[in-house]
Amino acid sequence: MMTFHCPEKLPALFTALALAQAEYKPIIRDCLVVQRLKNKATGEYTGATIKFLYADLAQILEKTIPALAKQGLSFLQPIETAEDNSIWVVNILAHQEGAAIISKNLVPQAKDMKELGGNITYIRRYAAGPALGVSAEDDADDDEDSARQDARVTPPPRRMAPRATDAQAAPAAQGAPAAQGIEQAIHDAWDKMPPPADRGPLTTAGQAEAETGQPNLASIGEIQHIKQRAAASGRKLEDLIAAAKLENIDATLAFLTKDGFRRLKLLLV
Repeated sequence: MMTFHCPEKLPALFTALALAQAEYKPIIRDCLVVQRLKNKATGEYTGATIKFLYADLAQILEKTIPALAKQGLSFLQPIETAEDNSIWVVNILAHQEGAAIISKNLVPQAKDMKELGGNITYIRRYAAGPALGVSAEDDADDDEDSARQDARVTPPPRRMAPRATDAQAAPAAQGAPAAQGIEQAIHDAWDKMPPPADRGPLTTAGQAEAETGQPNLASIGEIQHIKQRAAASGRKLEDLIAAAKLENIDATLAFLTKDGFRRLKLLLV
């Protein structure tokens, strides 16, 4: 659902957006998500996994907002509650001359406020990429497309190293060959991670027809909550993981369980 405010002034908005997009800083997909696959018929785990990389919302905004502001553009995502109590994320891309592009995304229902917060964060990130014209995550529906990388997106370093600075990321964005794209980065990171005992062979999204689910694993929203709280407190994830006595968990927080999430959350209170 998309609407336009002051459509007669949209040409100025589109011109400004094009100029801003040319000045976006490289966006690095450095968050790894691993999902275990379930059999649709039995509901049991198959032992196979699917994984993909994405850039979090904070990085998307950090790498785009300065260029947008330079061109007189602003991007807002207020939360709206409808008469039927459904919750929506409203995406507003506005220009200083008065034009605006407005779209809405429905937030999935949640059983509590914690899950609702995670759902809102996910929808904001999911909507921000298309609204701003950036590719912030792998295409989980098409194997061939997932191997492609956006011209302004740099694959993460091997071993999921800490996020590169702009000066380090720029050369990679200019010279990364297609053969060293996102799919290869996923394989490299996955192969070097301590696997759980029941990890099955790598299964790509296009091959997997079973439903995914991870009832014992922390959600994307919970993982992002820990990362954001750790960054805000100035504490290193590695130190928190050690203090919580979590085994086979690194700073990517892949395979973090619900219990592990609760332990880390207590340390960040």
